[in-house]
Amino acid sequence: MYPAAVTNWNREREDALDVTHFVETADRQTGMYAEIGNIDEDALENAVAACCSDSQCLKRREWDASESEEIDVPRGDGEFPCREPCSLFVAAVREFLATERGIGKTNSGTKTNRDSSNRSATRTSDRRSWTVPRSRPSATAT
Repeated sequence: MYPAAVTNWNREREDALDVTHFVETADRQTGMYAEIGNIDEDALENAVAACCSDSQCLKRREWDASESEEIDVPRGDGEFPCREPCSLFVAAVREFLATERGIGKTNSGTKTNRDSSNRSATRTSDRRSWTVPRSRPSATAT
C-alpha cells in the first residue's frame, strides 16, 4: 500500500484531490534533479509510458505536463489516484535526460554539462519542451 493512498482515494471521491502537475514538480527540484524540467515533450511522454503504465505502477495518473497540457499516454486503471509525479518518476526523468544528452552515467558522481541559462516560465513551441524557472527560497530568520 502506498503512503496516503487511502487518503487520496477518499479525497478523489469527495472531489477534493489536489493534483500537482509535472512542471510544478520539476520547478521545486534542486541539486542533481534541478534540470528535469528541461525534458522535451516526447521524452516526457516516453518516461510516463515507461514508469506509469499499469505494468509498472498500481496507481492511476491524474497529473499531466501542466494544468493546460495533457500527456498523451494512458492514465492507467489503478484504483488509487496518483496526484503528482513520484520520486521514482523524477529519478527516471533524470536518467532519461542524461541518456538523451549522452552525458554518461548520472550515478557515478561525474559532473554533467548542464545549461540553465535559457529557462523560461512557459512551454516553448519551437523546442517542444517545458522549462521552468528556478526559484530559490529566501532566507528568513526563525
